[in-house]
Amino acid sequence: MRYGKKWKAYRRLFHEYMGPGPVKGYEDVLCKAADSLLVRLEKDPGRYREHAKLSVARFVPRPYVPTAN
Repeated sequence: MRYGKKWKAYRRLFHEYMGPGPVKGYEDVLCKAADSLLVRLEKDPGRYREHAKLSVARFVPRPYVPTAN
């Protein structure tokens, strides 16, 4: 893809949802998903593939909506 209007629009959207500010909003979700994965692996390590698939789905960030503080 050439660097033009379309590329700039994609880059702007990516930065809006995956830039330094929004990523901080995902920290709780990522920590909970990691904790859950470790618990499931400890209980049933033989099903690590299923656990990994579920964890990947949980790691997918949900849209970040900043809250007024």
